[in-house]
Amino acid sequence: MKKTNLVFGLVVLLGAVSCNRPPAVPSVSEPAVQPAAGPPTPSFSWMEALDKQVWVNFARGGYIEDTLLAAKMYALWKEKSRTANRFRDELKYYTLPDSSIFYEFVDFGATGVRNNRALALWIGQPRITFVEDGGKGCEAELSGLGEILGAKALLLLDTERKHILQRLDSIPGSEIEDGFYAPFASSNLEKMDALHLLDLDGDGIAAELLFYEYAVCNVYDCSIVAYDHEADRLVQRSFRLNKTSPVWDEEGLTSRDTSYFEETKWVLDFPLNAVGSNGQIKYIKDVGHASEVIHHYDFKFNRNSGCYEGTLAMKRLNQ
Repeated sequence: MKKTNLVFGLVVLLGAVSCNRPPAVPSVSEPAVQPAAGPPTPSFSWMEALDKQVWVNFARGGYIEDTLLAAKMYALWKEKSRTANRFRDELKYYTLPDSSIFYEFVDFGATGVRNNRALALWIGQPRITFVEDGGKGCEAELSGLGEILGAKALLLLDTERKHILQRLDSIPGSEIEDGFYAPFASSNLEKMDALHLLDLDGDGIAAELLFYEYAVCNVYDCSIVAYDHEADRLVQRSFRLNKTSPVWDEEGLTSRDTSYFEETKWVLDFPLNAVGSNGQIKYIKDVGHASEVIHHYDFKFNRNSGCYEGTLAMKRLNQ
């Protein structure tokens, strides 16, 4: 199910869980591998990646014209692989397979969120793939030209007791095949990360993560996952919006409007400079692609409800 209808701008309700009640802690068992919808993406294993010649051969096999691309990709992967190498011996303490890796690791103690807590982007049996510019289309802005394939999970860790407190195999409502993007090379051939701690609620503490999912070119859905210090768990925040929208009928867009309340886990993407120092997030999104409306968002985190609350005004292009 698509979260956003880009022609009419209608956002589908993705669950009406109470804002104050965190979701149940997901299982910490390894996720089942889903059957592939089509032919597997050409790739090579993490161990094979240690041999630089494998990268060159992979490029040639993919008819990549720029032979220097393989060397650049190899260098960026080597830089990103430092985290996996650093925490390789830690996996056994969390009873995770030694064939898996901590691809990215964020120490909450070092960032002032909470001591003895960390986030890890875990990947089971990682495999590497890369393409040249244009090989993946617009989605490369999120997934990167170079990325790591394999079942993924976002882990909340107790680093003192070496215990997995919570595991998210995907963000609820996400349609990313492996659960999360795990890039290592951006579309402009720079090192690319998946996890970024941000202050998105105006409390001065960077304890939120903004996750994007590709919709169409230059348009992404996004969802906020926050670390709740009191509950000691990750919580996907809801957006409670008073929404005003034009009315469509069989003949198309009318001059009438309708207003209603909506609670959703996903909104259209916003630039980080839209986040005010007080946590107010206000922005305008023109999705293009023949859409007849422009989205005007204005919301802020309410600490009493545990939700982002505000408005979404969908205005006609000529308004």
